[in-house]
Amino acid sequence: MVDPKTEENSEDPDDSGIEKVKRLWRKEKHDPNNMSFLEHLEEFRWVLVKSIAAFLIGAVSVVIFMDDVLYVLRLPLLQALDKHGEVERKLEKVGFTEYATVFEEQGVGLTELNGVAKNQDSERLLEWGVTDEGHQEQIIALFDPSDRENQYLKALTPFAVITVILQVFFLGGLSVALPFILYFVGQFVLPGLTDKEKKALLPGCIASFFLFVSGACMTYFLILPLSLYFVMMFGNELGIAWESGAAPYYTMVVWMTIAVGTSFEFPLVLVILAWLGVINTKQMKKSRRMVFVILMITAALITPGGDPVSLSLLTLPMYFLYEMAIIFSRRIEKKREKRELAEQ
Repeated sequence: MVDPKTEENSEDPDDSGIEKVKRLWRKEKHDPNNMSFLEHLEEFRWVLVKSIAAFLIGAVSVVIFMDDVLYVLRLPLLQALDKHGEVERKLEKVGFTEYATVFEEQGVGLTELNGVAKNQDSERLLEWGVTDEGHQEQIIALFDPSDRENQYLKALTPFAVITVILQVFFLGGLSVALPFILYFVGQFVLPGLTDKEKKALLPGCIASFFLFVSGACMTYFLILPLSLYFVMMFGNELGIAWESGAAPYYTMVVWMTIAVGTSFEFPLVLVILAWLGVINTKQMKKSRRMVFVILMITAALITPGGDPVSLSLLTLPMYFLYEMAIIFSRRIEKKREKRELAEQ
């Protein structure tokens, strides 16, 4: 009768050393507690390699669709110009005043007209009430994005275009790759967390994602268009023509979107601190006035012009999130108090 241990330890002459190493590596890979420092370092190296690969793939994807990406980043500016009456001004310039009213009634703005002109889509113009083919051609030429007059962003320095491309390359690539990078980092960190921390990780990640996207969307669809419109309107009253360089504009859009999205994460930080017992709701309630002032200062630093509209649009939602953080923190405290009473 063969001893199982002897059979297990017996060497297969056909089994190479490389296969044994692979088998041992696969066996220990799923048990982080038995991994040595060098093995952890090797895992971390692969996290870096996969993260860099994800970034490069994301950056290349952004470069391939560079024209579409830049168009998306220009949309807040087009919306602001639309509110400022750019469509009406252009149509009046060529004597098409009647179409300005028609477009306004149907909610057709500068963004839609630029899209029609870019795609040479005369059928859409026909749907909007432009039946004359000659007028269709004139309107398409009037709102053609490639026309120099319709290029509202200027290259103010010789290398401004290169700056824009590099910014979109790095920041766009990072934005596309970030979910994958966080996933790779999570795979590396997760085995070292306690059961309690693992339970809180998924809700925390979902809340973090939701808060960041909410802040970014509010910036893109609300704060930026209204801020730009306010600046244009104010400049028009003072007789100052509005003009922006391409590099400063794209920098403002990208960094402001990231900044507001990140600032919306602060309530989650407060809830985590309350969960850890570092702060409590009494301290948070007493600090309301000070927090409101800090939020106003933060909003003034983030918004491009520091105008009252932007300050209000950013400060009030962040303060609302602060109040929500107090409510969630209080729930956590109540659960902790009940658990402590039950243990006694």
